[in-house]
Amino acid sequence: MIEVNLSGNNIGPECASMLFDTLQDHPSIVSLNISTIDQLRRNRIGAKGCVSLRTFLKRNKILTFLNIADNSIGEEGLEYVIEGLKENKVLLSLDISNNGLSCNSIKRLTDTLLQSEIIEISLKQNEVNDKVLSLIKK
Repeated sequence: MIEVNLSGNNIGPECASMLFDTLQDHPSIVSLNISTIDQLRRNRIGAKGCVSLRTFLKRNKILTFLNIADNSIGEEGLEYVIEGLKENKVLLSLDISNNGLSCNSIKRLTDTLLQSEIIEISLKQNEVNDKVLSLIKK
């Protein structure tokens, strides 16, 4: 199994935790999409679901595409994602749009990602403004 797309499936934190725990045993996953699609059932993994996502990101050494857009992860959830991404150096694309992220958390995320091989990041509908853009250094 190399691609998992569970977007728009009404996935909550408990189900997300079970999903990520299960996927830890499948190191061949290259693409994971658990985003929310407009006008469909909404995924809401929240910060609690990101605890297991952190472990999955640390263990999976080939994940290159991750889409967790519109999942209400917030600041706390992003911290778990950042911890996981520190050990995942092959991620090429991350969509973390519309998750209620502040300038400071986005700065921490970009600092982590700029040390990786990332080529695409989507931060739509978060608090990206002039302040966060001025904080990002190459």
